[in-house]
Amino acid sequence: MSLSFLTWRPRGLLLTPRVLRKLFVMLAVLVVGLGIQLHTAGVAFAYGTCSPSSQTTKLQYTNMGCIYTNPVWFYQTPGNYAHVKLSFDSSVPSKLVTDLKIGANDWTNAGGHVDFSTTCTDCGNNLVSVSAVNDCSVGWWGQGDSVAHTVKLNLCYLSGKDTVWQGLIAHELGHTMGLAHNRWNNGGALMFGCDYPGQFSDCIIHLYTPQPVDVDILNTIFPVYSALCSKVPNDEDCNGQDYIMQSCNHYPQETVTSGSASVTLEYSTNCQSNFTSAQVPSGYFLVSVDIERAGNTVDPALTLSDGPGTTTWYTNMIWAPFNKARSCFWYAQDGSIHVVGPICTDWH
Repeated sequence: MSLSFLTWRPRGLLLTPRVLRKLFVMLAVLVVGLGIQLHTAGVAFAYGTCSPSSQTTKLQYTNMGCIYTNPVWFYQTPGNYAHVKLSFDSSVPSKLVTDLKIGANDWTNAGGHVDFSTTCTDCGNNLVSVSAVNDCSVGWWGQGDSVAHTVKLNLCYLSGKDTVWQGLIAHELGHTMGLAHNRWNNGGALMFGCDYPGQFSDCIIHLYTPQPVDVDILNTIFPVYSALCSKVPNDEDCNGQDYIMQSCNHYPQETVTSGSASVTLEYSTNCQSNFTSAQVPSGYFLVSVDIERAGNTVDPALTLSDGPGTTTWYTNMIWAPFNKARSCFWYAQDGSIHVVGPICTDWH
């Protein structure tokens, strides 16, 4: 379970901010010394400085410490946003219900692939339960739980500004969708948390809407991939459609050259797939071009091969959200039976 705690200076606590800072520093030194990512007392500590990158996969975000992913995800149908219903119990005052709706819509308005509603008919089991307490003995304003998909707000601090509450709520909803605290750019993310030593003595929210890095990570968890790969995770040609037909973005991960010939491993973040592009100069032709996916404990190894016989080619996509992939090609001179290859990129 991963809980988020966003705090102002606590009221009624015996531990002073100075003592708390010392304790956090000591804890950070211990964590670094042990070489582990710590999860204690329900708080997720994620160390790292990931920046938003269209070439960064969900798996890399996880390994680099910018997001702590839980095994429970909201259901999402191909081609649609994840539709999530908000449910409030009687402890939540109307003021915060309004702030909740605004904070939830901020994710969609920022480009996030999620749609919150209070009356949706297509949310299925995608439900976030919101409740409230009134406890001035603790310092947190809100908690978000990405396993139980719950948000809990502390009414002791209800005098805060609407924009602050909306930002806090958006932050906590981020946790319900699987995002952990992110210290990118020393606090340049909405999902920046207060469990990092040496940041803010009072730990006050300074961003009120999802930032590009927040949306980038969220959309890696909830990709919108149109008709792509209906047979996932065993689809090696994504329904016979290429990245243009699927409206997939694409970014080069590595290019390898052989004389004037080259092969490039391409990755699509919104379609969670890899494909190969290759080219040879005039007087040569591509004998074979493939995109290869390495197997793991979830998905088997797959290879999609084409024999274009042209000077340029790109393959269809191969579904590879958690797999390494590589590109290979073979080519020959016009009129020759001597084939050069395979020439391959590294596994990425």
